[in-house]
Amino acid sequence: VGAAQKRCARDASVLILLMDDAEPSVLLTRRAEGIRYGGHQVFPGGLRDDEDASAQVAMFRELDEEIGLAAEDISILGRFADYYTHTGYRIAAFVGTAAPPVTVSLNAAEVAAVSYVPLRAFCDASRYELKVRSQSPRRANFHLTFNDIHITGPTISLLISLYQALARNAGPNGSSL
Repeated sequence: VGAAQKRCARDASVLILLMDDAEPSVLLTRRAEGIRYGGHQVFPGGLRDDEDASAQVAMFRELDEEIGLAAEDISILGRFADYYTHTGYRIAAFVGTAAPPVTVSLNAAEVAAVSYVPLRAFCDASRYELKVRSQSPRRANFHLTFNDIHITGPTISLLISLYQALARNAGPNGSSL
């Protein structure tokens, strides 16, 4: 992404929500059909509104609108550097935890389903597949499939960032989980 594209990027915020359970998992939402990127597996979040005081405020507003989770249900651990997409978005990705049970209330106009994918699935490098685009042979994208959940695009890129952060912070025995 070039400097001009970065200046014009639309601000968005997402939450990489780690579920603090016996087997840690990551919450993903499947976008409703009929909206932009319908059917894609994504993190809860969306565009920043003019009224949003910060990227984090936007993320919490979107989290509540999409799946009914309130800020007090989440403990924020940190934030990744902004991620720029080739489609014109600057994504502020926050990482947070929630202790189960978490009750979600889906906004059907935006979210078709919620999935909890075990964190171990994203921490297994052999699951990632690099695919060259047939219509654009100079571009390739990572993909990951877990059961019937297919993940690609910015979601997989942010999951790779999470995987790298966990690997950097692994304990002396190599375990970060």
